[in-house]
Amino acid sequence: MPQPDQETATEEWELVGSDRQPIYGCTHSLTQSAQPIGQVVICHGFKGYMDYGFMPRLADTLAQQNIVAHRFNFSHSGMTRDYETFATPELFERDTWNRQVFDLSQVIDQICGKQQLPTVLIGHSRGGITALLTASRLPEALIAGVITAASPADAGRLEPEARDLLLREGRIASPSGRTGQLLYVGRNWLTEIEADPEEHDPLLASAKLGARATHLHGEDDATVSIDDLNRYAAANPAASTHTISSANHVFNAPNPLPAEDQLPPQTADLFKVIRETLGSTFGVA
Repeated sequence: MPQPDQETATEEWELVGSDRQPIYGCTHSLTQSAQPIGQVVICHGFKGYMDYGFMPRLADTLAQQNIVAHRFNFSHSGMTRDYETFATPELFERDTWNRQVFDLSQVIDQICGKQQLPTVLIGHSRGGITALLTASRLPEALIAGVITAASPADAGRLEPEARDLLLREGRIASPSGRTGQLLYVGRNWLTEIEADPEEHDPLLASAKLGARATHLHGEDDATVSIDDLNRYAAANPAASTHTISSANHVFNAPNPLPAEDQLPPQTADLFKVIRETLGSTFGVA
């Protein structure tokens, strides 16, 4: 693949997402007019956003490799372009998997569709599930691959008491440790899954993708057990699976991760596996 010695630029954009709410995004690419070898869409996780942790650095690193990188905030993430707070907590409460799939499909159609390039979806944590569900519902020709990082193997993981409370009260509290805000998960998130569990099963989605799926996980992830990686491997033997040694749920990247700071070794290992996977997918050594 090309060496990371060229300047990159970012371009902001906005789309209409689920419930006609805005999707805020940006695209990283080389400043020179080189023909890109492919493109990726980076999907953030639960309570995340497109500027979270390693995501801007990953997008810029891939752009330096002549891979166009798109990142965005899901319309019901609660986030705008103000990353200090959840500016729209009422949208966060209304979020569901199908809303996220709609948003990602919009990005694929309206942003990726502008360029005739092979497309790979990269999702961290819950964003990996969204990437799998979306790719499994789209024609195979549209998505060249999906890479998940620290993703759960279940779309709905609640203790029985929490499930009963959510159905009874209509919402359950989910505080943000980052902003101190009291956020809520709404009932529709759960009822949507229970109405069609197979359509919301990331293991089945990975199996449908076969060799197009790649699953990465941190060895020391205390948020999502590495057992989930083993479940993906069992459900889809054709997938590539990788363990990042000594890595936690965010692959040891601080939030924010300044552009001038050296990458933590675990984050660098994550980037290395992603670059190698994309090189193979896009047919570049």
